[in-house]
Amino acid sequence: MGHVTVKKLLAFLIVLGGLAIGYRQFTDLPATRLAFVDSTLQQGPPGLFSLVLSKIFAGRRELIGNDAYRVYAYAGDRDGLQSVLLTHNGQPIPFKFETSATQAELEFDGNRQAGLHTYVLSARDQRGKQSTSTLIINVKLVTPVGGVVF
Repeated sequence: MGHVTVKKLLAFLIVLGGLAIGYRQFTDLPATRLAFVDSTLQQGPPGLFSLVLSKIFAGRRELIGNDAYRVYAYAGDRDGLQSVLLTHNGQPIPFKFETSATQAELEFDGNRQAGLHTYVLSARDQRGKQSTSTLIINVKLVTPVGGVVF
């Protein structure tokens, strides 16, 4: 191992401090989660890894046919929620919650029509901090051998 200099130690401490500040800022945001309901879904607040992934990537799912599917929405903040807005392709979906509640959940039927369906959940906490999650579901119709789409 190389010699540890004061500059290296100082640089390490600055990076570590930056990570700690970033972690604190990130966990200070309201938690939002949109998920495709399946047998592996654990409802409730997302874990840290799931939360980080939901902020970097929109959830995506592709469905073949017009089978029914359900979507799960979760919003929470330890300081209480001020507002929650849920939309499907820009149109609001009713999401009832009590102001100052620390969490709110909703499970609802997804749109089965062919095409791209974008669900967006946005939550604002009592301090005005906002967080958003997105779920994109692409429903494709099945074309059987006879060529008739159903």
